[in-house]
Amino acid sequence: MTAIRDEELNMVNGGTVEEVVMDSEALYNKGYLSEKYSKTEVVLAWFYCIAKVIKCWKMSGVSCDTGFFGANKYYYDNCEITRGEALRHIHAL
Repeated sequence: MTAIRDEELNMVNGGTVEEVVMDSEALYNKGYLSEKYSKTEVVLAWFYCIAKVIKCWKMSGVSCDTGFFGANKYYYDNCEITRGEALRHIHAL
């Protein structure tokens, strides 16, 4: 049996707030976002944080629809892609 890493589990489950936190870190690490957000920051300033994350995804060529209670949806070239594919697009996986 193969163990599943936390990152892989989050890609399967979606992550809602946690997914936005991880996206902010990936986008920050790749130079698209000027700061990364903590879970507390995302919860308390949801609209501010998602606006920044969505803008940075768009800069990378990926569109992102965020969900507070549901998993984010990612699109590239007008086709829905997985979160893993979006992260691979910015070379974060």
